[in-house]
Amino acid sequence: MNKTNKWIVVIILLFVFFVLTWIIISYKYTERSYNQKQNEIQNDTDSIATYENKIFSDNNSIGAQIIPAVSSQELNALINSTEPIMIIDTRSKELFEKGHITSSYHIDSADISTIANQIVLITQDGNEDLIMSQYRSLSTSKKVYNLEGGINMWSNNGFHLISSNPVVDFSSQSKVQFIEPRDFDAIIKDTQKLANTVIIDTRRLGNFTDGHVSTALNIPLIELEYRYKEIPHGKSLLVYSANDELSFHAGLLLYELGFINVKTMRGGFEAWMKYGYEVIK
Repeated sequence: MNKTNKWIVVIILLFVFFVLTWIIISYKYTERSYNQKQNEIQNDTDSIATYENKIFSDNNSIGAQIIPAVSSQELNALINSTEPIMIIDTRSKELFEKGHITSSYHIDSADISTIANQIVLITQDGNEDLIMSQYRSLSTSKKVYNLEGGINMWSNNGFHLISSNPVVDFSSQSKVQFIEPRDFDAIIKDTQKLANTVIIDTRRLGNFTDGHVSTALNIPLIELEYRYKEIPHGKSLLVYSANDELSFHAGLLLYELGFINVKTMRGGFEAWMKYGYEVIK
């Protein structure tokens, strides 16, 4: 091989070397750029996910605080205080009648014109979404709260529920102490006993006005749950209604409201009239 050919071979080899070197460098650069780009994309994805999670978390936190919450203990204290408060139960009528918080109104029967400045809305489990519309309409002029955990939490904390339609069974009957009309009359005629006794007539006002037992205080059965604070404490209670069934309901309700020393007239006012005892008009 002559000298010229040798140089040609050297040049070709050098050319091939540089081309291969360039290819290798370009490949590594491309691979590094690709990896870097993938990392950037992954970082962006992670950042977006983190941001979305933060927004979701913030929304949950905000949602949980849109309606101020009141605990079962706080509500119970309000019920037993002199502060004006209205409890509105937003559950179905069936669930409300089965068991509800003392002095609460079902949303269908709550008189908006008489609503106090403080309102507590009730659901089964404290779900705010179920009462959001009521909250928005009422919170413009009232202080509106949501019972934390709803009826479920209230019951789990050991607080009592009252039934609008009590079941007449052994348990409920054991809570009502009946007294015969003649014994009822005997207490009225005993000045000393009467001084320590409150008589409650739970019939409607019109019936009460037409005639009632002497010294009786009229609180209609339908209002008893909301006016029970008018009943003096520390005294024995005698209660009656129009008939035996309604008298039983009145006696049971008073027991559920915390009045233990209650005697219920057997037969109600019907029996009182039947036996000819004194009627005051």
